[in-house]
Amino acid sequence: MIERAHQNVRLKDSRDRVTSLESEVSKLKQSVLDLTKERNDFKRQCSEAVTRFEMINNECGHLYSKIKELDDILAKKGQTEEIIHVLNSKIKDTQFYNPREGLGFQNHENLKKIECPQSYDIKYMNLGSTKLMKFTYGSETIKEEEDKSKNRARAEVSFDYTALNDSYATREISLSDDYVICSSPEKQNVSDKESTSTSK
Repeated sequence: MIERAHQNVRLKDSRDRVTSLESEVSKLKQSVLDLTKERNDFKRQCSEAVTRFEMINNECGHLYSKIKELDDILAKKGQTEEIIHVLNSKIKDTQFYNPREGLGFQNHENLKKIECPQSYDIKYMNLGSTKLMKFTYGSETIKEEEDKSKNRARAEVSFDYTALNDSYATREISLSDDYVICSSPEKQNVSDKESTSTSK
């Protein structure tokens, strides 16, 4: 009886152990499924990233080839791209194409290189012309400009307003004869009578 009781206890323990192992196995299976799903998602993201990278790389290669083509059109060895325009077949469609001048004529479509690039820089735009000159020109040029502005002669006319005001009191104004005749009261009455008689 005692031996049978020991066997029952051992059987119960082994059943409990099997049950715990089965639960652990089910948990491991679930974790494997989750990891497999994550792996598939990661593979899909990697494939999308590779495809996108290839597209961007192809686009960059196309842009670089376009830039090289434009550089070959606008610039030639030993020539500046600001004033020299190398002709090709595409330029014939433009209005500035002149077949008589051939290669190397001045291109009207390109602007000349500006002397002070800081004029178009956002850091220097709100400084004003005086402060901007300090960044664009040397100290000697600034000093010469300041000396010129200081030594520039200003036209100052001195006028005696007191003598002008005093002259109004003693000045004799020459009046015309017509004004003198009309201003005299006696002559004015005579002229009125003559005008009335003629009107009758």
